[in-house]
Amino acid sequence: MQEQKSNKGLIVTLIVFIIISLSLVGYIAYDKGYLDSLLGREKVIDSKKEEITETEEQKEPKKLTLDDKEIQNLYNKIKSVEVYDQKLISKVLESKKEIIVKDLGADILNYYGYRNLKVKQLENDLCKNYPNILVNSQYICNNSNDVGIGDDATNNSTNVITEQDLKDSVEEIFGKGSYQQTEILEVSWDEYYVYDLASKKYVDTFIPGGGTDISYEKELSDIKQSEDSLSLIESIKFEDSLNEKISYNYKIDDDNYFLYSISLVK
Repeated sequence: MQEQKSNKGLIVTLIVFIIISLSLVGYIAYDKGYLDSLLGREKVIDSKKEEITETEEQKEPKKLTLDDKEIQNLYNKIKSVEVYDQKLISKVLESKKEIIVKDLGADILNYYGYRNLKVKQLENDLCKNYPNILVNSQYICNNSNDVGIGDDATNNSTNVITEQDLKDSVEEIFGKGSYQQTEILEVSWDEYYVYDLASKKYVDTFIPGGGTDISYEKELSDIKQSEDSLSLIESIKFEDSLNEKISYNYKIDDDNYFLYSISLVK
C-alpha cells in the first residue's frame, strides 16, 4: 500500500513537471517569434515597436556643420558678393530688430531670385521683339551698359528672363507664395529688367549712371539647428566702427529650408 502511494505521488510530480516544461518552452517559442514563424503570422507587437523606433530615428534632424554642402548652398544664395548686393545686411543694420522676409518687399526678394538664376536661364533676344520696352525712353534696351540716352535700340541684342523662371528661383529661397510681379527689377545701379506684360518676360535695360556704398567684411561663422529650424550666423565687420553678427533664420518644410527672417545676434 505504501509503495502504491509513493508511485502515485511520483506520477503526479512527473505530470506537473511536464506541464511546466511545456509551458516554459511555449513561452520561449512565442517570445523569440518561433511560434509565429511556424504558424505563418507576423509578430505584431514587435513590428510596431520597430516601426516606432524607425520613425523616431527618421525625425532626428541631420547634424549639419559649416562645411556641409547643404549649408554652403544655402549661404551662397543670400551672401553678399559685391557692394551693391548687401541689401539684406543693410536692412537689418538699419532696423536693429528681426525682419520677416515677407516684409522686405518684392524688389529685394526678386533681386535675390535673379541672382540665383542659372546662366542658361538668361535668354538672348532682339529688342525689336519687345516694342513696349522700346517706347519707354527712360530705359535703354540692351545687354550692355555701353549705351546713351536717345540711341536707337531697335536692333540691339538683350537678355530676357521668363517670369516663371524668376518665380521658381525666388520661391526656392523664400518659400511658396513669396514671388510678386514687379514692373522693374533693379539688379545694379545702372541695370534694370523691365517687365513686358505681352511676353511675360523681364527684359534687360540700362540707364547710364552708377553708385557706391560701404563694403563689409563677411564670413559665415556659425550655425544653430533645431528640429524645425536652422540659423546661419554671419560675422560682418567694417574697419573699427562695426563688428556685428547677423542671423539668417530658416524654417523647414518638406525637408527644404526657406529663409523666414533676418536678425542681429545679441
